[in-house]
Amino acid sequence: GIAETLRKNLGIKVEDYGDVSKGQVLNNKEGLRELGVNERMKVVGKLNEQLSHLVHKASKESQQTLVIGGDHSLGTGSIHGQLLTHGDDLKVLWIDAHADINTPLSSSSGNYHGMPVAHLMGLFDSSPSPDFQWLSKRLKPSNLVYIGIRDLDPAERMTIQQNDIRYYSMFDLIHMGGLRNVVDDAFDYLKVSKGQSPLHVSFDVDVLDADSMQLTGTPVRNGLSFREANYIMQRAYRSSSLVGLDIAEFNPMIDESATSQRDHKEIPGFSTETPM
Repeated sequence: GIAETLRKNLGIKVEDYGDVSKGQVLNNKEGLRELGVNERMKVVGKLNEQLSHLVHKASKESQQTLVIGGDHSLGTGSIHGQLLTHGDDLKVLWIDAHADINTPLSSSSGNYHGMPVAHLMGLFDSSPSPDFQWLSKRLKPSNLVYIGIRDLDPAERMTIQQNDIRYYSMFDLIHMGGLRNVVDDAFDYLKVSKGQSPLHVSFDVDVLDADSMQLTGTPVRNGLSFREANYIMQRAYRSSSLVGLDIAEFNPMIDESATSQRDHKEIPGFSTETPM
């Protein structure tokens, strides 16, 4: 498994804190697809509560956390667990093609994986489910930076502007003279370049260009290359600030025939324009 590979290949001491268990919350139904929106929200709330507890437990023990999961809904539980440990000192680098800052009122799909950032910031008018009542900590907008966003809903653009959230689109990677300058600026803004503050990185694989990463549900063209993503991760690790990492939206269940069919259909693509 992954833990054993990290131990053998990289010599990293790894402690597996286990999986969140959907079996305890699905009431014998096979999966989330069978559920309505309200039922899905309850399940996501319960799973994130488990995740928050596990991340908080590990981070309290001075462990760097690694969360590998399904969609970016996991960002709520993972970051909340870090907030319980580090409070307002926590800085978050959200690397994604999408901002995931919709609310239940602004979302056209109702899918929670497009809402975790808004929920963490307390931007919901009310809790989407009683099963999120555990979510007590809030992420300050000034403690968040986006890198790679390029596919945003109008309401998300407005929310980012109204809350003065720092972001670097694919346009900025060119306009600012390359990724090194973007990362320098982002780390200086967050005050994490030399271990000053704890840093949590939440990485969605759809930030990668759709031609490079097709095993994800929401690919977007004109994204980061693997080399660029690796550079950001190396910088985060070398900063001595990294306390946690999420890897989300990787779906190995998407087979080659599905990706081949999708190649001949429209995949969202945003050349070099700023999303704002």
